[in-house]
Amino acid sequence: MKLTQKDIYRILASVLGFALLIGLFVREIPYNINTFNYGIFLVVSIAAGMIAGILAALYFKRYAEELIEKFQLFVALAIVGGFIFPVLSGMVNRIYVQPDQETLIYLDTREVYGMVFKGTVPELELPEPSAFDVLIEREGGKREVIRFSYPKSENWIPGQRADISLYRGLLGVKFVYPE
Repeated sequence: MKLTQKDIYRILASVLGFALLIGLFVREIPYNINTFNYGIFLVVSIAAGMIAGILAALYFKRYAEELIEKFQLFVALAIVGGFIFPVLSGMVNRIYVQPDQETLIYLDTREVYGMVFKGTVPELELPEPSAFDVLIEREGGKREVIRFSYPKSENWIPGQRADISLYRGLLGVKFVYPE
């Protein structure tokens, strides 16, 4: 079986689409971490993506001839929709941003030690933290964790009002820009 030029273009488009998806995921990680009620936001956007994928599969199923091809089409588009929608939802939420006046109370800071490629670390020393998780309390007692790449809360006292700018996006989801 010989590949036609059309097949080669389809393969290249698929590889480019996959690279774009990975690039979007990596770019969106800091924003997704700093979204309030992130668990609910993630579940709703994954469900919406899977529904959109199934609806797209209903449209494209006429191009599939065998039953297994139709099954693969439904599963693939549902999975791709479940991956793409959380990224797109976060990006759409940041299209029209307004500052929010909710009071955030500082509770604690935890140092995060991720993968550090800065060379060797002396035997008895800890490496420098790669991020800082700031635990805050929202109005109503709900606790959230916000990640910063520098020690923003270094001089804060637990119980004081957190000096963090909070924003409400187009979808009504509150978030903090990663700094």
